[in-house]
Amino acid sequence: MSKTSSIIEINGNRYDAVSGRLLGAAKKAAQHIKNPISNLTIDGFTKPARAIRKSALKRSIHAMGRQAPAGTWHRKPERSKTLMRSVVKKPAQVKSEDKITSRTLSPDHARASRAAGVAQNSKVQRFGLLPFSRHSEAKSGEVISSSKTARSHRSAAVSVAMPTVISQTSHNRLERLLDYALAHADAHKKLSDKKARSRRRLFGRVPKWLAICLVVLVVAGVVGFIVWRKVPQASLKLAAAKAGVNASLPAPISGYKIGPITAAENAVITTVLSTTDSSKKYTVTEKSSNQPVASLAAATTSKATASTQVQTVQDQDKTYVISQDEDKSTAACTKGSNTISVEGIGLNVAELLEAAKNACD
Repeated sequence: MSKTSSIIEINGNRYDAVSGRLLGAAKKAAQHIKNPISNLTIDGFTKPARAIRKSALKRSIHAMGRQAPAGTWHRKPERSKTLMRSVVKKPAQVKSEDKITSRTLSPDHARASRAAGVAQNSKVQRFGLLPFSRHSEAKSGEVISSSKTARSHRSAAVSVAMPTVISQTSHNRLERLLDYALAHADAHKKLSDKKARSRRRLFGRVPKWLAICLVVLVVAGVVGFIVWRKVPQASLKLAAAKAGVNASLPAPISGYKIGPITAAENAVITTVLSTTDSSKKYTVTEKSSNQPVASLAAATTSKATASTQVQTVQDQDKTYVISQDEDKSTAACTKGSNTISVEGIGLNVAELLEAAKNACD
């Protein structure tokens, strides 16, 4: 049985087909490069192992010549040359000239003539950037100087070159006007505000705020009228609450009216004023007391002086104790659990008795 050869020759070197190892002289050279003599010393100079390995590699390459493996040649790969054409440069862009300058140098005479022929309203003071100067025609016998003619020629040249600038300025002004119109376009808001105001009106005619004011005034008038009619009663209730007395409002006699009502210690004092004479008045004092009529009469008599006249008046089931001392007169009576005392100035016996009856009933 013949053995199959497992040696392959590539570029003049023999390799083991199974293991891929290098065989022959090249193997020995490679083995010498792989394991160089470390730190070779000659005449006292030491050569490092890296330099020894590098020099051995160079010697092996020169010994093998052109048949050395591709891996042993340390060369940069060359750039491939194909049929691709070189990069074409873009053409240089020519900058456009300034439009305004070009137009100024070569004005549009037809456009300038049309602009000059347009009718202009006398109410408008300005058209464009600068107003057109209109020179009046020469009158007969008028001498025109050369300097004036030169100035007219210069103004004509300026007027020919101005339409482009004027049109650009007019365009800018139109843009500003459009921006202003867009910023102040509030007609829809005004319409909605108008609708809201119409909703706030009462019955579509009276504004809501005016209707509220009218209602408040009417309510205030009604409350004021009721309070004006019930003020004495309200004042009496407040004074009775402060004094802790269950008091009632006395009815004034003819020619008198209820005045201020105050609260004292365990008593309510009601002042009744005369409607005709301010010096005439009497007070009704209501106290919480269980004093009987007999003791009330005895107390009144004990306080009387020599000029005081004391008398007792019986009217139905009520007993009134009346004492009179010159202009000052006093009447006392009982009403339930309260004792009522009437003191007046300038009252006669009849008026004093009537006031006591009105207070005690």
